[in-house]
Amino acid sequence: MKNQKGFINIELIITLILILILLTTIINLNHQQYEIIDETQNRKQARLIVDDITQIINTQNTHPEGYMTTYTMPDKINNETYILIVNETHISINSHYQIASSKLQKTNIKPKKHILTPGNTYQFKTKNKTIYIIDE
Repeated sequence: MKNQKGFINIELIITLILILILLTTIINLNHQQYEIIDETQNRKQARLIVDDITQIINTQNTHPEGYMTTYTMPDKINNETYILIVNETHISINSHYQIASSKLQKTNIKPKKHILTPGNTYQFKTKNKTIYIIDE
C-alpha cells in the first residue's frame, strides 16, 4: 500500500514538472511573437515616412513649375532618433537599426544628397525641372 502512495506522489511530481515545462514553453513562444509584432510596428512607422517623402518627390515631378509641398518630419520614430537621406535615386531611413528605403523615379534634386532631420519642416519646390529641398 505504501508503494502505491509513493508511486502516486512520483507521478504527481512528474506531472507537475511536465506542466511547468509546457507553461514555460508557451510563455516563451508568446514573448517571441510579441517581439516580432513590436519589431514589425517599428518598421511600419519608418516605412510610412519613406513612403510619404517618396510620394511628395514623385508628385513634384508631375506638377507644374513653382509647385511646392511642405512636410514636417516627426520628432522620433518609436521614441528613437532617425536619419532620412534623399538623393536622386532613392530615399533611405535609419532608425535604431531599422532601415527602410525606396527608389525614386528619375529625378533632378538639389542638393544631390540631402539629410532630413527629425522635427524639422522642409519645402519641396519645383523650379526649372529641378526639385529643391529647402529647410524652413
